[in-house]
This record gives sequence, structure tokens and C-alpha cells, in this order.
Amino acid sequence: MIFINHSGILLFLIFFLFAHVCSANNLLYTDLKNICAINESPNFKNKQTNESSKAKKLYCFYYINGYLEVANHNCKFDLFEDKLHKLDTTKIKFEQILKALDIYDQKFSTIENGNAIDHLWGVLNKHWPCNN
Repeated sequence: MIFINHSGILLFLIFFLFAHVCSANNLLYTDLKNICAINESPNFKNKQTNESSKAKKLYCFYYINGYLEVANHNCKFDLFEDKLHKLDTTKIKFEQILKALDIYDQKFSTIENGNAIDHLWGVLNKHWPCNN
């Protein structure tokens, strides 16, 4: 299979990642920390990074944005009254999301278990809850 550009490679890698993970619930929070380099680099947009770390940053961006798309959709259209996995982050910059994760990880630095989605909701719900 020949890819013409980097976006094709990226899409293949994302598909491969999710095909092996089987569902977003299986990604552990510790794995998300490693992918997103939480508490490792103060500048997420460092231009002097190698291809591997660029790919990891893209995985991080797309994983979190995918979750936020679902959570924002749930906030607007979900008929259940519970607030579980419902957020309003439509006007929030990605850097703010990473900063919230960074602060959360500093506060709870001993976290070694749990899936990433539950931790993401726990962090982000405190800052950007659904008010619909």
C-alpha cells in the first residue's frame, strides 16, 4: 500500500491504533499521559521535535478531540438527565484542555490505573460542565 502524503499515513496509523485498541475505553490514563507527554514538556508546539513525537502529539490531539466531539454532542442532544460524559468545550482552545490535564496530573501524580475517558471527563467536567 503506497501513501501519497503524510495525512494518509496518519489516517492509517489512527485506524491501526483504534483497530488494536478495539475501543476508546481500553486506553489507560497512563498511556494517554505518555502519548500527550503530560508534565514532560512545557511547550506542546515545540517545532524541533522528531517525527515520532509529532505523531504522538497528533494521536493525543485526535483522541482528545474525538472524545470532546462526543461529549459536546451529548451535552446538546442526549435525552438522559445524567451529566455523565456531557461537556461544553465548544469555545475552549486545545491548549487549555492540555493545561487542565497537566494540573490534574500534578495534583494526582500517583494515578496508575483507570481508563483515559473516565479521567478526561473527571478533569474537564470541573471546568466546562454541560449546562443544558
